Amino acid sequence: MEGALKEVGNLAEMIGSRARLLILGVLTPGFLLLCEALAVVFWTDISQQGALIAWLTKNFGSQSFALALLVMLVLAVSYVLGYISRETTFALSTAWLRQGWRPARYVSKMLEQMRFIYGSDKVDSVIGQYKVFELANHEADYKEHGLIRPPEFYVREYCKLWLRTKVPALSTDHMEAEINLVVGFIAPVLFVAPCVVVRHGQIGPYWTAATAVIALLFAVRLFYTINGVRGQETEEAIINFLYAHWEGLADKPKPSLRICKAALPR
Repeated sequence: MEGALKEVGNLAEMIGSRARLLILGVLTPGFLLLCEALAVVFWTDISQQGALIAWLTKNFGSQSFALALLVMLVLAVSYVLGYISRETTFALSTAWLRQGWRPARYVSKMLEQMRFIYGSDKVDSVIGQYKVFELANHEADYKEHGLIRPPEFYVREYCKLWLRTKVPALSTDHMEAEINLVVGFIAPVLFVAPCVVVRHGQIGPYWTAATAVIALLFAVRLFYTINGVRGQETEEAIINFLYAHWEGLADKPKPSLRICKAALPR
């Protein structure tokens, strides 16, 4: 019974974290993009917004129903925009890292640095047990072997999955959540620039230029930073993977349900 309750709690926690990630990483950035698009079209023309609600009320017969429909439409469009912008940003980031441009880091270089820090024997004693680490020797020709992603992806995902199932305390899910959250806001920050350019008459040419430049710089900086964090995620996953093996954390027996029952007072 206690084990079942624990599994239900873990499931609820996972669903809650996924829901938060969906709201903060997809829905919210999509809503910001939608607001920016509406700002370009309508700006603050309340009469046009009221005309839309009036048209919905006329065609659907009820203002409350029209407002509910409008809210659902906004949520749907926000989700689509957020998802597309997120996937597009990830694709651009992956293409950037695949070219080896800074701040990209190769798995072979990470392992070389870890050998220097922790000792070659300790590092090789662990990675030698897993064939996935041999991909570090194919970073230049991985496409010739039919791989659609760089070796760094497969090594990172294997380590993350191993840690998530064997030693959850060392999981790197927090970095994954951070990356997904920040990636979603790059496009809204970037599109501030065209918004202010289109409506330059509202704030003047100097403020328009300054705001557009600042928005572009912030977006570029966020994009560069997230590329670096993706490399840091891989490095942390490998280090935690090695540490778990050195300390034998995955081999330590977990308390069984029978032991837990025996420990309860009667």
